[in-house]
Amino acid sequence: MTLSDIIKILSTAEGDPYLSCHIDELNFTSNIYVVGQVKPNTPGAVLGDREAHHREKQSISFIGELNSFGDNFHDQDFLLEHTYQVDELSYELRYFLVEDIDINSEKAVLVARSGELLSLREQHDEPEFE
Repeated sequence: MTLSDIIKILSTAEGDPYLSCHIDELNFTSNIYVVGQVKPNTPGAVLGDREAHHREKQSISFIGELNSFGDNFHDQDFLLEHTYQVDELSYELRYFLVEDIDINSEKAVLVARSGELLSLREQHDEPEFE
């Protein structure tokens, strides 16, 4: 689903529902931590609950964040970035395409129904502190 499709759908939602994300493959539901470029020239949302004010993102403020992307982003697919802790020393960034939005009066959920975009997976080592 493109960034402009998400804006159109959320703009039709009644009220100002709270936003969350769901990845079917992982049976994982999360709030949005950060909205931005998750890959070069690719808009998306980093999942997580690290900051209290991010946990309660509502659709109107989210639409505002999406509208802040330049015009060249509006036809780009929107991705969800999920951090998977492999072990104590490494983690992976995994990416999922938003394919649907489930909306009711209280909640809007960005849904990734297909599997992970394996070609985009990144592997990282945790920095060592002494």
